Amino acid sequence: MSSIFKRNSPPKVFLDTTVLCGALRKDGINRKILRAAQFPHFYRPIIQKYVYLNLSEMLQTDLEKAIVC
Repeated sequence: MSSIFKRNSPPKVFLDTTVLCGALRKDGINRKILRAAQFPHFYRPIIQKYVYLNLSEMLQTDLEKAIVC
């Protein structure tokens, strides 16, 4: 049986925009996922550039909606 704990390096986990937005909105499972990333022996988080761009676009759109109201 293979196990992730028998590796020399921890597994890589790709985090997307829904995890980042969910972590910003409320204290739920997404925030726990990001907090677990503080421990480098557990897993190695990977956030690609397009996720940052998508997040910034979503935040800008939400701010524009808030200002118009």
